[in-house]
Amino acid sequence: MPSDVASVPTEKRKHIGIGTDILWFLIVFVSCLFLTSLIPLPPNDFWWHLKIGEYIYTQHIIPTTNMYAWTIPANQPFFYGSWLAEFLFYIFYRIGNIDILILIRTLLFGLTLWLFGAEVKRRSNSWRVSALMVALLGLMSINNLIVRTQIWA
Repeated sequence: MPSDVASVPTEKRKHIGIGTDILWFLIVFVSCLFLTSLIPLPPNDFWWHLKIGEYIYTQHIIPTTNMYAWTIPANQPFFYGSWLAEFLFYIFYRIGNIDILILIRTLLFGLTLWLFGAEVKRRSNSWRVSALMVALLGLMSINNLIVRTQIWA
């Protein structure tokens, strides 16, 4: 029995590891996730959404009038269409502060990238094409990756 791998016939060797094609995809995928995790939370309307989530949590009711938008009068009837997202923001904020919300944003984007990349691989039968498409999706999405209520969609 040969002790050296080089002496084993080629057809009897087992392929160990991953191919370079999927390695391209994994490098692009991880790079997109890393860059996404670095996007800071700008002082937009996130804190208003968080406060509405706190109100829903403490009062057990969805508000029916405008509470924080400066463009609408305070007593104006208002429908909070994103009430569930605001509630989830508050629940997760209570669990792990802003860090967990940024982690959730990154994981949701990662799931989107993975599903997209898997579908491109299925259609093209190429991990390299999938890596290219995931890179393009990451570049096109970079300006929409702040923590906002639409991340749940």
